[in-house]
Amino acid sequence: MRLRKVICAAALVCLGALTAPKAQADSVVYSNFTSGMSFNNGLSFSINQSTVIVNGTVLPPETIAVQFTPSGSFTFNDAKLAMALSSGTNTLNVYLESDANGMPGSILEGIQLSGLLPTTAPGVVEASTSTGTLIAGTAGADMLDGTAYWLVAYAPVAGTSAAWDLALGPDTCAGAGGTTIDCDMSTALSTDGGSKILSNLAFNTIPSATGPWTLAPAAPRPAFQIDGTMKSSPPPAVPEPASVLLLGTGLAGMLILWKRKRTAV
Repeated sequence: MRLRKVICAAALVCLGALTAPKAQADSVVYSNFTSGMSFNNGLSFSINQSTVIVNGTVLPPETIAVQFTPSGSFTFNDAKLAMALSSGTNTLNVYLESDANGMPGSILEGIQLSGLLPTTAPGVVEASTSTGTLIAGTAGADMLDGTAYWLVAYAPVAGTSAAWDLALGPDTCAGAGGTTIDCDMSTALSTDGGSKILSNLAFNTIPSATGPWTLAPAAPRPAFQIDGTMKSSPPPAVPEPASVLLLGTGLAGMLILWKRKRTAV
């Protein structure tokens, strides 16, 4: 009787292992950083709330948005941007927005970062609910297969100017089985000692986080990365045939052992 209980417990453990959903690790959903999170720290877009003068250059108000498309179904975790504070208050709003006919659409998630932008040299800044304050939308917004999204950088305080540095390498995104694939949206252009990616970029000079926008399809792309968790698919209702066969073989061996033991007694 005791051995029979052991056999039943082992069977339940095996069935649980076959049907339990697998844990999903965080993935780089989309990135154009090169090795070591490198980027072009010599060229950048300005993100300004109002007209400012930085190093003798007059910079108009401007909000920048860059488009990307996930290769799979993910939950948004964070965005990483190559940025620095040029002048003014160290506050930046980062938005994940939907796509509306090739332009930024509605805000899905908004994070306000305070005091995080580097002030001496550009660095990689993480925008997530753990580093900043959720100011719009819902944390952990879903990304659907084949759907375009926009990452928007907006300076909310008058007099603030931030620099969003350009990318050096091609855009990549997460592929099947944890692989990384090239997901350029158009052609790479080698200038100024680096390769810049030409694809969908939009801006406005109102400035506003929601537009209206002007599309700049031939503009170089700023450096950014989107991290997320691949959405789990539900476990199968029944184990696969090969798994059932393996389980059945193992249980048959245990049952034979139990019968032999009874015969020997």
